[in-house]
Amino acid sequence: MQLSHFFQRRNNMVLGVDISAGGIKFLELSKKGARFRIESFAQEALPTGTVVDHEIKDIPALGSAIQRGVVRSATRLKNAAIALASSKVITKVIQMPDFLDEHQMETQIELEADRYVPYPRDEVNLDFQIMGTSREKTGKIDVLLAAARSENIQSRVSALSLANLATQVVDVEAYAIETAFNYLADHSQDESLNGPVAIVDIGREVTQLIILDNRKLIYTRELAFGGKQLTDKIKARYSLSDTQASTAHRGTGLPESYFDEVLAPFRQYIAGQIAKALQVYQVSTEHRRVGRILLAGGCATITGLNVVVERDLGLRTTIANPFANMEVAAGLNADHIAQEAPSFMVACGLALRSFD
Repeated sequence: MQLSHFFQRRNNMVLGVDISAGGIKFLELSKKGARFRIESFAQEALPTGTVVDHEIKDIPALGSAIQRGVVRSATRLKNAAIALASSKVITKVIQMPDFLDEHQMETQIELEADRYVPYPRDEVNLDFQIMGTSREKTGKIDVLLAAARSENIQSRVSALSLANLATQVVDVEAYAIETAFNYLADHSQDESLNGPVAIVDIGREVTQLIILDNRKLIYTRELAFGGKQLTDKIKARYSLSDTQASTAHRGTGLPESYFDEVLAPFRQYIAGQIAKALQVYQVSTEHRRVGRILLAGGCATITGLNVVVERDLGLRTTIANPFANMEVAAGLNADHIAQEAPSFMVACGLALRSFD
């Protein structure tokens, strides 16, 4: 077992690198006073099969794509922050004596690792973060553990090294989204963001449901639907290539029939899946009922999706913008960045780790 860097604070500036089956996103932020600025921003497609079920199947192909993305972004950073899918990380809150220092906690956690992690010790990377005084037990503090198979981390580290990037931070996607959400909430006048909020991050193949209350992550679940379903329908209906279909989901260049015959049923399907997922959350937990929905991911800006979800679920639904109140460096396309912002929640949370 190795201690990892899930929660470790870093002094180095890091490039947020979000790796998924749908491609790679790169983000570099700077900060002056209380204001953040986007310094580097890029996306890079991945060959089909490079990432499957959150696992890296072709490290050289991923390394080459990361290298192309770094060049495209024009960043000078050599240190990176990456994230593992929440489904690939075991997290658990445990209670430990409040008189232990961090070194003593680390020693005790290593000695008792078998109690928390169902994998052989030599196959696991584990880290912990002190959360504060326990409400459940007197004289104890709550400690959040995060454990992942070493191979899932090492494959990403190896790919980054092929692009001459050093991995400084390994985060969890749900916690990276929590970080981005807190920035968003800090720069909003909307008090409802402090209550129970569901973030629905619709990816290419899977969707993450992340629920926060009082700005803290309380629930996460992976859902088996994503934007690829819409792409496949467009491809089949209009005889397009994968590339053409994947860029046409906003309706550009498609016949009028697309909106009624393809897009409308897909929006209805998404709303139904979100409703079912929230129902499971409600009946399986004792947490408060969700009062707001934020749509994130590549499908968040599909025409009218937020309107349909709000109408069908009766919950205020808006599109997440992690770049709210951020400046954009000269030479970057601000309009393009604004359009892609909902899909950069994880990358934004990773880039913000520069300022822990």
